[in-house]
Amino acid sequence: MFTVTFWQWIMELGFIMIFHFHLSFTHGKSKFFDEFWFVIFQLQMYVSNAFYLLGDRSFQRSVTEVGLFKAIWRAFTEPY
Repeated sequence: MFTVTFWQWIMELGFIMIFHFHLSFTHGKSKFFDEFWFVIFQLQMYVSNAFYLLGDRSFQRSVTEVGLFKAIWRAFTEPY
């Protein structure tokens, strides 16, 4: 479980550094690159975070027991 969250953290850090590099040096010079980095950053911020559940052992157990959709519902409504 530690390796999954560690590599996801490294991936997020890399994307944020690349995005800030783009904002600092190339923002406004090319519409294509501005839109490209906006889409990449949105994917990183919203889609990659969904994979944090895959590293959780209780979520993996719930998927095998009750199925994907019920496991997602259980993960968001479970008190911690």
